[in-house]
Amino acid sequence: MKRLKIYLKPFLNFKFLLSFGVAWIITNGWAYICLGLSTIAKIGWLQIVSSTYIAILYLPFTIEKLITIPLAIFLQEVLFPKDKKLHQELVLMHQQVKKDYKTIFKKSLLRKDLKKLME
Repeated sequence: MKRLKIYLKPFLNFKFLLSFGVAWIITNGWAYICLGLSTIAKIGWLQIVSSTYIAILYLPFTIEKLITIPLAIFLQEVLFPKDKKLHQELVLMHQQVKKDYKTIFKKSLLRKDLKKLME
């Protein structure tokens, strides 16, 4: 439970919501806005580009969230550089991620299989 709290704490505040909104507009929102404007203004090429991008977002292999969330974290640090509490929460989360990654990687079957292959 403590680990979950460390992971979620930097994301459960208004500053992250604002940063995530800006990041979402950068990565996805522009397509929805352009689709709406192109439908109203009857701009065919813009409607095709934006609807195609939106369709690609719904495919299972798109990495859009893997771009949006780190971008939101980056924007949070850029937009609120004087927030020491937020910075400390992000540092704690980063340390926890590194610790958990090492734990998971050590226990993974892949690593055991690699060791067997190396012998």
